[in-house]
Amino acid sequence: MEGLHPFSTENLRRLFDFTCYVDPAEEVKYAWKMARDVGGDRGYSHDQVNAEIRARKPDYEAYVAPPQRQYADAIIRITPPRSLMYPGRGACMRSASCRNGLKIPSKTLSSPPWISLP
Repeated sequence: MEGLHPFSTENLRRLFDFTCYVDPAEEVKYAWKMARDVGGDRGYSHDQVNAEIRARKPDYEAYVAPPQRQYADAIIRITPPRSLMYPGRGACMRSASCRNGLKIPSKTLSSPPWISLP
């Protein structure tokens, strides 16, 4: 299951054997959102997407990220490449933590084909 609120209630959390929260850095999250929403099928402008990001940030910080971080068995942090000067490089998984002691090695992840970081 995926979405903004999968861990929001105890009844939902009991349905999962293992939970994972993918925690992209702001730069990565915004680059993904821009790639998805600007032009193409959605047709939004950069200014419209930026305004939406700013408007939704307080709710995200209050109601989305905290419960997912708190109740996730694993948190995977996605950061931009060390240098954004090289187009076409994927985002990097810089850290991962698990409550049960499972070790997840850091590695470079390939971006989905519709994403290209600046």
